Amino acid sequence: MKITANMYTLDMNLNGFPIYPVLLWSEQDGATLIDTGMVGSFAELQEAVAATGTCWTQIRRVILTHQDIDHIGNLPEVVASLNGKVEIWAHEGDSPVIEGKQPLLKMSQERLQQMPEASRAAFLKLFEELKQLQVSRLLKDGELLPLGGGLEVIHTPGHTPGHLSFYAHEAKLIIAADALRVEGGQLVGPNEPFTPDMPLSLKSLNKLVGRGAEQVLCYHGGLYQGDPDTAINKISK
Repeated sequence: MKITANMYTLDMNLNGFPIYPVLLWSEQDGATLIDTGMVGSFAELQEAVAATGTCWTQIRRVILTHQDIDHIGNLPEVVASLNGKVEIWAHEGDSPVIEGKQPLLKMSQERLQQMPEASRAAFLKLFEELKQLQVSRLLKDGELLPLGGGLEVIHTPGHTPGHLSFYAHEAKLIIAADALRVEGGQLVGPNEPFTPDMPLSLKSLNKLVGRGAEQVLCYHGGLYQGDPDTAINKISK
């Protein structure tokens, strides 16, 4: 879905539910992916990028909002498909996991063993491939990136230590990642069973208000168009 002239959502599927990575485009800086989808969905990601009219080889960087496997799942294949000529940007709180130096926060051995054999094999393969990658740039809270008409970095820890959200100034849009969700057309908080530090996650939401946002894009649930500040203040209390 086209948000602005240089911003698209990439409508993808996760176990029958939609997820929404983002593609940013700039004549000067090429294309930027924000998140990559679930492991095993690389072909779907390529198709979603192609649907925006963007050539795959124009991708110059991948921004990862956080370490969860449905966000980093296709990262090794993205890098390999571009012959390594793509930068990886993330927050230092999650970069050791993205580089395979630490295990995923929410992927215990018990959870792995409970998976079907094919899924477990795919996940273990991903963990090994991550060890070959390196985060090119560590994003810091408050940085203004010259992407998508001005993209402000907002560190919103709680769901993971290095969770990032963004404010797209031109679109007046909060890219919330997993800090928020949309359910039944309403903005709701993060998924508590998958949010290790819920109090911190709710506190982080305060950093999203007061920006003049008119819409919120959530990785799970899609676009919310209403009164973001009022909705977020209600959730964070």
